[in-house]
Amino acid sequence: MITGELFTQGPRGAAASICVLVNWSANLLVSLLFPNVLVPGLNEYSFLPFAVFLVIFMVFVYFALPETKGKQVGETSKLVQERKLLSGKKYT
Repeated sequence: MITGELFTQGPRGAAASICVLVNWSANLLVSLLFPNVLVPGLNEYSFLPFAVFLVIFMVFVYFALPETKGKQVGETSKLVQERKLLSGKKYT
């Protein structure tokens, strides 16, 4: 939940709402799939998909998100735009 650091005051509320919607939807999906699909299918290895996703998200955060400590919102937005996260170009 880094919307407070990436968006200025105007769009921050809408961005936070979308972020919360995605978060709760993912939680609902996990709570519906875990007891009915993952546990019977993977038995004692049911934690494995979560571990894989955690590693993927850790790599994304490490390489794609800039350090925001001590920076203003405008500076953080500029750093994200410079990395071109959504354009598919190579990170600098």
